[in-house]
Amino acid sequence: MKKYLHISSDTPGYLHFDDDKIFVGNKKVHLLVDGNILTEFKPSNTNLQPITLNIPQQNNSVICTIPYHNNHYDININTMQLPKNQFTPNCHHTFGKIDIEVLDSGATSVVNVYLQHSLQVSINTPVLENVNAYTNSFIIIEATTHGKPYAIVIDENFQVIVNSTCVEYEKDDKKIKLLIDLHDCIGHGKVYEFDVINNTYSQYLVYLYDTPLSPTSDLLVPLAMLQCVQAGNTKLATSYFADNVDVDKIRGYFGNVQSAHYNVYIKDVINYTVIGDTIKYYNFVVNNGKILDIEQC
Repeated sequence: MKKYLHISSDTPGYLHFDDDKIFVGNKKVHLLVDGNILTEFKPSNTNLQPITLNIPQQNNSVICTIPYHNNHYDININTMQLPKNQFTPNCHHTFGKIDIEVLDSGATSVVNVYLQHSLQVSINTPVLENVNAYTNSFIIIEATTHGKPYAIVIDENFQVIVNSTCVEYEKDDKKIKLLIDLHDCIGHGKVYEFDVINNTYSQYLVYLYDTPLSPTSDLLVPLAMLQCVQAGNTKLATSYFADNVDVDKIRGYFGNVQSAHYNVYIKDVINYTVIGDTIKYYNFVVNNGKILDIEQC
């Protein structure tokens, strides 16, 4: 089966095919292939290790593959997740049985957390500066990246709660409050409040611009609705339908939405790939900013 691949990388490099190689950078490279292909990606940055890729089948932290209904695939190589050849120490913190080390590789950092010298979690981040860390029932790592506050919060089971640049970062003797940009077309933000006295936390949604942003085109109305479902704002999601729709019906129909992607490779319908526990494809009928009908492909 013919597959149309649209490949980009956040760091320049080359895809190697036998004796041939193709340059890949921020601008998409378009390939037409038969079935899956096995190739090696060699970054131009020699501190990043080459990696073998199975495309378009592979989808993980290194290679993000978005499949579309008509055999088109958007593929982005996330080089921040590639193994590094060399690291330089940034800082090291010890809290009883817990050790936290931050290593730099130039454009990125990696945060390693150990329990009794056994690695529990390793986190790739943008390059971190001004790193500080402390623990209670949470492991809290605060830093800056490119002049903006950055926070990592890990629970007592070494599960990462937050790993993000912050719009706002506030703390006092009793609590830490973070505001994270969800980077959707609505302008959702998520607030995390960590009670460092009682070792609990809460989270809730806000609008970064006081009110939700409106879709600028009928093509974007399904995206706005789906990103509301993803964020947990199903009440707002219902407002994008022409008819009254029950909130529970929306949750049940779309399930656990993790991301939604408009299919630019189909021109005659509004088609979206919705990624959750499974990958599903939907056609939408939209008029004057309202969804009239949805059909699963």
